[in-house]
Amino acid sequence: MTHPEQIMRAVAVLLARKGHTRFARKDVRLQAGIDSADWNASYNPTFQGMRADQPGGAPVPGKRFQGVFQRVGAGVYTLTEKGRQIVEELRGAHHVDPEEPAGQNAERRLQAKIEALEKWREAFEEP
Repeated sequence: MTHPEQIMRAVAVLLARKGHTRFARKDVRLQAGIDSADWNASYNPTFQGMRADQPGGAPVPGKRFQGVFQRVGAGVYTLTEKGRQIVEELRGAHHVDPEEPAGQNAERRLQAKIEALEKWREAFEEP
């Protein structure tokens, strides 16, 4: 798993557990189980590069993870719309097509729930 993926998984779990929309880098680091030295050496610059409002100079993550956070206060961040979409993917959100017959909708919803539970279980497993 890449650093941006680890960071996004930690954010997804953190926000789901706390029920908040804002977070601090330290909270993300602790949720991901990364020690301070490793965080400062490579994860912190990666986090900076993932910001939509990053001032430049940070390493650029893959396109999927660019612009997913935005600073809303001193040391406080929130997800952008792109970030919320990624978190929903990690949570296993599945949109059902209302045009499908009811039985197929029910089957798809059940499968989506199973997949979501599997993803959440993976997110909570110890690294």
